[in-house]
Amino acid sequence: MSVFKVLDKLCLPNNYCVSVEGDTQLLRNGLKLIDEKGNIFVVETVAMTEYLNVENHERYADIVLRGDIKNLGTTLKTI
Repeated sequence: MSVFKVLDKLCLPNNYCVSVEGDTQLLRNGLKLIDEKGNIFVVETVAMTEYLNVENHERYADIVLRGDIKNLGTTLKTI
């Protein structure tokens, strides 16, 4: 099980983009994540955050999530 720290979230027209820190190589489309509140989310898209410092691509990512993002906790875990 991998844990991701939620750094920030950005509201897009139909969903949310969430910046996370953790072992981002495990992230992929369709992956289910759960926060400490028990909310379940599905990863729709994964993007690299640190484009200026490519060495950080394994640690930081932006992910588009489907689910109740308004109640998103501070950490996400893989299910």
